[in-house]
Amino acid sequence: MKLNVWLILILGGLATLGPLGTDLYLVALPTMSEEFGVTGATISLTLSAFTIGMALGQLVIGAVSDRLGRRRILMAGLTIMMFAAGFAAISPTAPALIVACAFMGTAAATGLVSGRAVVSDLASGHAATRAFSFLGLVTGLGPMIGPVLGVVFLTTWGWRSMFGFMAVFAAVWLLLVFLFVGESLPPEKRQVKSL
Repeated sequence: MKLNVWLILILGGLATLGPLGTDLYLVALPTMSEEFGVTGATISLTLSAFTIGMALGQLVIGAVSDRLGRRRILMAGLTIMMFAAGFAAISPTAPALIVACAFMGTAAATGLVSGRAVVSDLASGHAATRAFSFLGLVTGLGPMIGPVLGVVFLTTWGWRSMFGFMAVFAAVWLLLVFLFVGESLPPEKRQVKSL
């Protein structure tokens, strides 16, 4: 597998799962709070759960992917994101939504960590610098388009459609990883130390 623009676009899309996952539904927090009959502080716990899941996930996922390889971890994370976002879309209660967001955040960490690790595996020096710059550019689109998409989804289909979109987004990227992202860390280069 070679590092090319197509691969960097896929990896950049993976990295947008985190920023897009939170920024997409910020505009819907008051509506969600009203529908569940909970305070704004309670519904804001969905953001806290997502962020904490993403932070803790990054601590663990990097070490796990160093041991098991990148591709397997990316596919597992996208699968978890797909199901967690799907569950969030149909969540019957605020606590259920909070738990779903925690799983989504943890799964989003795989795109942030393992995607960048793929670049490190395949490039070094100037090529790596260019790749990381381009990856950062693609990743930066998440916070820019998230709120705009959120308004469109909220006004057209309601807040639950935002999580449905995230489930579909994860499914599309799962297919792209399956088809186009090979394993970049061969078994002989993997870490065998404990976490």
